[in-house]
Amino acid sequence: MILKALTLENFKGIREPVRIELSPITLLFGPNNAGKSTVLHALIYGRELFERGNTDPRYTEMGGETIDLGGFDTAHCGSLCEGRVTAVETLSGGRFRRSLV
Repeated sequence: MILKALTLENFKGIREPVRIELSPITLLFGPNNAGKSTVLHALIYGRELFERGNTDPRYTEMGGETIDLGGFDTAHCGSLCEGRVTAVETLSGGRFRRSLV
């Protein structure tokens, strides 16, 4: 299956739901603090969650010690928001939704 879209809510600096459409080649560009790294971290976090069932990863199998996701406390936008961290991945064969908390 191919990942077609990613929707994030309460993940790092993203409070309200944000849907990101993906295509075979997707470019992320923008000024500092625009959320480019957040999107990449969400994809890595999502892979760890959906493939390994790990809801509190600091380091992942894919990123090793190079990418420190900080675990769930870092992923959740903390005192800035309330509610669940939600990741929705839309795949070519259907839609899967998984709340982290």
